[in-house]
Amino acid sequence: MKADPVNNIPGENLVNRPPADPVNKVARADLVNRLSPMQRAIINALDPMPEPAGGYISLKGMPTTGGVIERIGRLREPKSYASVSRSLERLVRAGLVEACSGQLCIQGRGFRYALSDAGMRLKGRDPAGGQ
Repeated sequence: MKADPVNNIPGENLVNRPPADPVNKVARADLVNRLSPMQRAIINALDPMPEPAGGYISLKGMPTTGGVIERIGRLREPKSYASVSRSLERLVRAGLVEACSGQLCIQGRGFRYALSDAGMRLKGRDPAGGQ
């Protein structure tokens, strides 16, 4: 008996689908309780997204991963870059942090980070050091 070629495509079969993103299963009200201490520190260390001027957003003052590491009081070492960048990526996927990249070439990916509107609302009621 031949297998159906449509069901043999990875990711197309229900059994082979990747698991759903866990961020989408958490209500926004419960998200503050699900953040790690590092994610809370990152949210408290970031500033809001600057307003666009002339159709562009200035990246001046927005920290890179290294700047976030300094703001939360960690040493600039490889393990700090790894853990902070993973936390930043999760916060970006959750919609709490915005990642911006400039139009000019700079070293690395060049992402700079700021709080989104949802991150600002969360920061306002964060029991672990927010306002």
